Amino acid sequence: MYKRELINLVEDNLKYIVRQTITGAGKIDGLEYYYKGKLHRIDKPASINWRSNGKISYESYYVYGVLHRANGPAGISYSDKGKLYNVSYYQHGVYHRTDGPASVWYFKNTNVLELEFYFIEGKRHRLDGPAVIRYNSDSSIKEIEWYKDDIKLGITEIIQLERNIKFKELKITIPDETK
Repeated sequence: MYKRELINLVEDNLKYIVRQTITGAGKIDGLEYYYKGKLHRIDKPASINWRSNGKISYESYYVYGVLHRANGPAGISYSDKGKLYNVSYYQHGVYHRTDGPASVWYFKNTNVLELEFYFIEGKRHRLDGPAVIRYNSDSSIKEIEWYKDDIKLGITEIIQLERNIKFKELKITIPDETK
């Protein structure tokens, strides 16, 4: 049986209502920070959940009720042994990251990558490699998918992208044959 308590808290000059969930054993199971009725907290997780063993299960960052974090992942989950399980970057409620994968998954209780997803403004998108990479448990690549603006690319488009990448490295421009 769980018990929920509401606590008034002032932090960073903002008045929060913190909802605390307590297990039947008296342990804190979760904390949620609300500001004006919405999950919200500046530069700290607005929602934190713990496992019965005391390890953090999940922490998420919200701004005015929307998953968002400008300088880091907005969602982080851990396995029951405390190892990273998923790291996801959100801005304004959608997957978004320009300098790496927006979501990374690990095989449970290991440090071995299972999945990488690249998103820009909520769309699967990557021009310098595949946007979806699935790995085997031995870290070898199992499957890749290429996307541009959330449209899955075929072999012709992939070859053109790779050709563009190589020419950019050589500082050679490819003439546009459609003009």
